[in-house]
Amino acid sequence: MSDPNNFPRMDRRTALKWISTAAATVPSIQSFSLSAEKSSGATRGIKAKGYGPDPDLLKIYKPGDLWPLTFTEEQRRLVIALCDIIMPADDQSPSASS
Repeated sequence: MSDPNNFPRMDRRTALKWISTAAATVPSIQSFSLSAEKSSGATRGIKAKGYGPDPDLLKIYKPGDLWPLTFTEEQRRLVIALCDIIMPADDQSPSASS
């Protein structure tokens, strides 16, 4: 059994380096978070039109209805094939499209 008093030791000089490094980074972290909150004004006045309304999350969708305006029928078939390649059926679970 190992001796509980025989821990790896760190010398005092290394401990002081670590403490001073940690203390020196605290002001830079605080100034970084404050600068992220400041507005540069570059994004003011932009009135972008979205690509469509948010989906109705209370509506019960049928298979294939979830993104009716996003994918074409060919793109849907491609996504289904890719999902089946990534998650194929096995003896314990169905494939991704099942």
